[in-house]
Amino acid sequence: MRACISRLGSEVLPAICDTGKSLGLMSLLQTNQPVSLALRRRMAEVNN
Repeated sequence: MRACISRLGSEVLPAICDTGKSLGLMSLLQTNQPVSLALRRRMAEVNN
């Protein structure tokens, strides 16, 4: 189990990130998107 989690962090997730970059996709952190619908609603209320 520990080896699976280690491999996930060291090989699988970086490969997924590389694939996303090659497709021109950005992460939520790069696009400054809220992480929940509730937060999005609160942000909309504050901005209006």
